Amino acid sequence: MTAHDQSSKKLKITLFSYVFWPENFVINDLVESLCQNGHEIEISTSLPNYATGQMHQRYSILSGPYVENWKNSVIKRFPVVSRQKGFVRLALNYMSNIFSGLINLFRLNKTDLIFVYATSPLIAFIPAVIFKIIHRVPLVIWYQDLWPDSFFAVIKTQKLNFIKPILNILVRFIYRYTDVMLIQNQLFNENLDRLGFKGHRQTIYNWSLVDADHSEMTHTNRHKKTEPAWIAELPQNKMIFAFAGNIGKVQGIAEIIEVARQIEITQPRLHFVFVGDGSFLTEAQSRSKGLGNVTWIARQSLEDMPYLFAKSHVMIVSLGQSPTMSMVIPGKLQAYFAAAKPVLGFIDGATSEIIKASQAGLVARAGQLDQLKQVIEQFAQFSEIELQNLGQNARNFYEAHFTKRKIIAEIESELHSVVKKYRR
Repeated sequence: MTAHDQSSKKLKITLFSYVFWPENFVINDLVESLCQNGHEIEISTSLPNYATGQMHQRYSILSGPYVENWKNSVIKRFPVVSRQKGFVRLALNYMSNIFSGLINLFRLNKTDLIFVYATSPLIAFIPAVIFKIIHRVPLVIWYQDLWPDSFFAVIKTQKLNFIKPILNILVRFIYRYTDVMLIQNQLFNENLDRLGFKGHRQTIYNWSLVDADHSEMTHTNRHKKTEPAWIAELPQNKMIFAFAGNIGKVQGIAEIIEVARQIEITQPRLHFVFVGDGSFLTEAQSRSKGLGNVTWIARQSLEDMPYLFAKSHVMIVSLGQSPTMSMVIPGKLQAYFAAAKPVLGFIDGATSEIIKASQAGLVARAGQLDQLKQVIEQFAQFSEIELQNLGQNARNFYEAHFTKRKIIAEIESELHSVVKKYRR
């Protein structure tokens, strides 16, 4: 068989994912593209409940649906305890994903390859390892959130340290049976080395959910032309710094609000817009009460985001101060770069280095209020031409490193390669 024949061979792929359509993640794009290339994909995932913590309105434990056809793939769902709020509900959600995922194995067909889209929690993919052991096929993980590091970075409590050895054992078990690890950046290697991963590693970025022309979004109505009504809530004649996405404790929202308070009088032209929801929303809104330079807008659809980008001057990407968070590249960074927007990074590590290397914006160390204030005031001094140049730098970097076509081709090549090696 020639190299060309091998690269064009169609694979039977079993995907395990904690999240999937109708929730919006890049894994949806990957499945659609791989199916278009002729691969057969069967997906094991739960009933969707990630976005709000409640079961998606189109689904229920009683009626499912538990089998769906989507973009030439087959989805086989299983019931779980919805996430909701609080550690107990989250723990029940994690455990029900493992238990129901194991039962769901009996519904899955034979495969050439197991592919895991590994958002938190990694332990939810123990069923994928069992499936690998049964069928003796390669296992590839596309690693999004490092475990158990990201778990402890988020909960920020010493009371649960007693479960760390247990989680480490489970993660080691998963690593032991993983053949290929697709990682966001080289900072993931410390975790992989510490917990005993011995397989092949390859850096694979996420791409943006924004289409290449940065005017429309994927998995939505691509023909929407009317400006959404909520855009009218944005202030006029202001320099807008916009944050879009999950509003949680680890996003550094409290610090951004504090800086907004400090500069409200001295920088009256600047305005901060937060679009989204999350566990920290109520407290964040309370902290900003009385501020005239902060606007809150509820979570909006992905297809509406280009309108926010168009009205904003600078987009904010932020995460809290911790070694684990410094390894994460939030998916919104690629969206901002695709939209040719200048970026304010209130963040450390890999994302900070990308913003600097691309010359797409300015960076303040995570948690450092004085630096954040200085960077915002520096942005305020930029001319329109200077902001456009930063945005163009972002777009150039996106086209060189973050385009969907390029990244999917790299992933597909890795899948063919590991299957070929496994069959020798």
